[in-house]
Amino acid sequence: MRLLILTTAFLTAATGSLLAQDQMTGHAMRPDQLKWMPAPPVLTKGAQISVLSGGPEKAGPFTIRLPT
Repeated sequence: MRLLILTTAFLTAATGSLLAQDQMTGHAMRPDQLKWMPAPPVLTKGAQISVLSGGPEKAGPFTIRLPT
């Protein structure tokens, strides 16, 4: 029974880390390398955003960056 629990725990941990690695395919970018555009009206007037991945207008995950 102990072997079954340890095997299950190991396989769960290994699978989770493999899936996490698939999601981490991005790379660092400096603000001057990004394409900035006006932010939606829900944010402060004059704010800008840059879409790093995905699309806010589509269903599914996306990543944006706001300048500081």
